[in-house]
Amino acid sequence: MLTALLVASLFGLDVDQELADRWIAERKQILETFPRVIGRLKSTKAGSAAAEAAKQRLARARAGNDPPPTIDDELSIGAVGTLPGLRFKLRQRVSANEARIGIGRRSGSIDVILTGFDFSKMVDGQFQSTEACFLVTETRTDQSLAGPRTVFVLAPFDATKAQVIYRHAVALELAEAKQIEAERSRQLEQKRRDKQEAPARSETQKYTALLKTARNLVKAGLYPAAEQRLRKIIADVPGTPTATEAQQELDALPLQ
Repeated sequence: MLTALLVASLFGLDVDQELADRWIAERKQILETFPRVIGRLKSTKAGSAAAEAAKQRLARARAGNDPPPTIDDELSIGAVGTLPGLRFKLRQRVSANEARIGIGRRSGSIDVILTGFDFSKMVDGQFQSTEACFLVTETRTDQSLAGPRTVFVLAPFDATKAQVIYRHAVALELAEAKQIEAERSRQLEQKRRDKQEAPARSETQKYTALLKTARNLVKAGLYPAAEQRLRKIIADVPGTPTATEAQQELDALPLQ
């Protein structure tokens, strides 16, 4: 019997990278579409339970803790992923680690054989939830009353490497998003400070211009007019650099 890793090598697949890429793409789709889906579901009474399930899945995706993507219902050898609906129905246990199961979103509508899984504590007809990954390893043809029947064979697949790749990508994305948010917060804070400081800057510019006018009046010999402006600066903004300069100009005026 072919092992999961052997199947991958025969098909020249980098299964871990392929699974991680699909995982990343699916997370992106969840983040983009689920908020709208949740909003639509919340608008109907019948959709409240589905909305809650979608909210939980969205939260897991945001945290990078969501399950791997599912195997497509159109099975093919080499396909890898979780089972549709994250569960299966045990149809017929062959041994402690092999059984015929039903998978698919419609209550296990696709018959397959699952090997290498612990069925020792399960009974026929039982539904089993699992977020484990499986790989389609081969097909098997059996004789039945209706004639030969070919089914796909699945085996557990260790998705640890794919998970490492996936979570590393998510960590980078979250770190980048955190940096963007920090920069956005910094810009908003700067805008707030600029808005608060704008009146003070405007006031400073006003008296700086007034000091320049006073100096021009001094140069023109219009000392009374210059004195009037200098005294206004000293009285209005005492203790400021502009007031200090105004006082110096005032002290330097010729005696009248």
